[in-house]
Amino acid sequence: MWRLIIALVLVMHGAGHVMGIFPVFGLWTVEGQSSRSWLLSGILGDTAASWLSVLLWVAALIGFIGAGLGIMGWLVPYAWWRSWAITAAVLSLLGLVLYWNAFYSLGSKLSALVVDIAVLVALAGLNWPSDDFLGAP
Repeated sequence: MWRLIIALVLVMHGAGHVMGIFPVFGLWTVEGQSSRSWLLSGILGDTAASWLSVLLWVAALIGFIGAGLGIMGWLVPYAWWRSWAITAAVLSLLGLVLYWNAFYSLGSKLSALVVDIAVLVALAGLNWPSDDFLGAP
């Protein structure tokens, strides 16, 4: 049961990263939502910084969805799910720090931060959940 719950959280969180891609292509944007980076747009220019945001969001999206599939033993080897989730959390946090306005609401930003930090603390800090707890496939 826990494997399924964790898998759903990872997959849903991963899918949410598509919201960061929308402003780059002008899709479903809300006032204040932007693909500009407070740090990189001035250095790289808006176009390059926007494409870098796409790379970050897509990598986090793939990483979290892959981790969710991996914990279930579907399409991605079970042994990879932890490293995929940790990598995706780091990329997601980097994206949030660099592209804070890519997400339209404070609630979506804060919930993303909470999930990313929870993944890092649980997996990298506490080494939880254990394979025994999960009943690994």
